[in-house]
Amino acid sequence: MERILYAYILTADNGQSPCYTNGIYTLACCKPQICRMILQKWKKKLDNKTAEVWICGVRHDKASERAYIAYLAKVDKVIKLEEYYADDSPFRHRNDCYYHNACTLYDEGGKLPKKRSSDDIRNRCPELYACNGNEHGALDKGAPLTEYQCRDIYGAAVLLSEHFIHCSCDCFSDIFELSRRLSPAFDAFLQDARTKTQGHWCSFCKWDALDKVLPSIPLGVHKDVRPLDMEKCKSTCGEKEKESRMAYVKKECRA
Repeated sequence: MERILYAYILTADNGQSPCYTNGIYTLACCKPQICRMILQKWKKKLDNKTAEVWICGVRHDKASERAYIAYLAKVDKVIKLEEYYADDSPFRHRNDCYYHNACTLYDEGGKLPKKRSSDDIRNRCPELYACNGNEHGALDKGAPLTEYQCRDIYGAAVLLSEHFIHCSCDCFSDIFELSRRLSPAFDAFLQDARTKTQGHWCSFCKWDALDKVLPSIPLGVHKDVRPLDMEKCKSTCGEKEKESRMAYVKKECRA
């Protein structure tokens, strides 16, 4: 079975991109390259169960200057935009389902272009608009799309996972425990991530090590996720998180 893991630096974790509504992970906005590549290269293999595709969001902790894993998700389904954003879509209640009349746009050769302009998207989706609450702004019918709204559309797909874990879940004592449990599979990976500030990469190769530690990771539907950039998360963590960070720093310094 083919396996691939896409990783990226998670600069924002506010409950919209990714979204954790009802304990299910979706990536609908931002990271258009990842969504587009998985739709183009991996959807058929996922549907036929001949491949595994994973997504890993990595954060930089300011206190320790270390990279840690914010979440790990095994992709269960790749959804085209016209299905996700349809008026009768079962996903309409989700935090990140805030476009109407969006479509996955192929070129004449059946490929997914890396970029599309606002005019191009408007010509192909003339009735497209964004709902209030869209983190990339509301959008009147016929109005030009912003750069970020264009990226949401030429991302071409939404990724869904019911087998994911977030570092804030109640099963963990602090935000670093997920990274510790995934050791040694991700040790070199996180060292490499320390030097990255943006973009995505897919160089993970420690599959045997990952298979050994996965049984200790409660992948599934998690309704206790506290996005790292939400006030609720900040107030919940408080002094306990500061103490755990300092303990982590001391441990790393001794290593």
